[in-house]
Amino acid sequence: MSILKKVERISVDDYLRLEEHGEERHEYVNGAIYAMVGGTARHNMITSAITSALREHLKGTPCTVFMSDMKVQVAGRRCFLLS
Repeated sequence: MSILKKVERISVDDYLRLEEHGEERHEYVNGAIYAMVGGTARHNMITSAITSALREHLKGTPCTVFMSDMKVQVAGRRCFLLS
């Protein structure tokens, strides 16, 4: 027999308030929040290389590349910057 943990749902506004004042970062998915782990040196080197390659590839387009710490809302194929 398995025990399922009920996931508490919160509003986007409550999530943004929590993130504004909290020390930990979280991901918000369909009303649930999930703690995000800290990065390693290797992770930072990889994300830096990917960010640089994407930025170069997307030059001259309306797209923007962010490396981290940005809150976005995805709706279908559209993405909205929240912070």
